[in-house]
Amino acid sequence: MRISHLEQAYILCSNIVPPMNNTTIVSSQLRHTYITNLIYASVDPKTVQYLAGHENSKITMDIYAKVKYNKPEQLLAVVNTAFGQPA
Repeated sequence: MRISHLEQAYILCSNIVPPMNNTTIVSSQLRHTYITNLIYASVDPKTVQYLAGHENSKITMDIYAKVKYNKPEQLLAVVNTAFGQPA
């Protein structure tokens, strides 16, 4: 049986990070945090897609990119930087 990268991360984290205030961390929360952090770190969408196990990167970006780009002031800085304007 093959264990995915996300399952490996969950196993590792669940053994290291104790639950806080008697809360339970579920694998979907770790998965969402892991994928979101990859996008925030500007990891290539195709790489994130592969690690997430999605069929294509459109699925990955449709679900997770909104988390990064839902702040207009940050988006403005990204666009200005791309066109060589001061952020």
